[in-house]
Amino acid sequence: MLNKSYSYLIPLLNQYCRIDGDYYVMLDNVYTRHFGGDVGNIVIISYFSTEDTAFIGYIEGLKSNEYCQDYIEGDETIAMVFKFPDEFIHEYNCYKN
Repeated sequence: MLNKSYSYLIPLLNQYCRIDGDYYVMLDNVYTRHFGGDVGNIVIISYFSTEDTAFIGYIEGLKSNEYCQDYIEGDETIAMVFKFPDEFIHEYNCYKN
């Protein structure tokens, strides 16, 4: 089950970067902290890894998005770090508080 970060933040981020859709089933989870620490207005989207060429193309598209700050590939997951859009920083801060 995906957490509240997915339920409340991804719909806002989706206006700038298509996150769910065809690859919803590949989502592992969504986080607002990076390696246990709070590093600002970010959203980390974790996907289960696969060698599917369409999924790899989807990830490449996300990596080229202006809000994508980092890409971390592990053995079983891929984490995409996105800067949260300034337009929704108030909502982001309300969520975190």
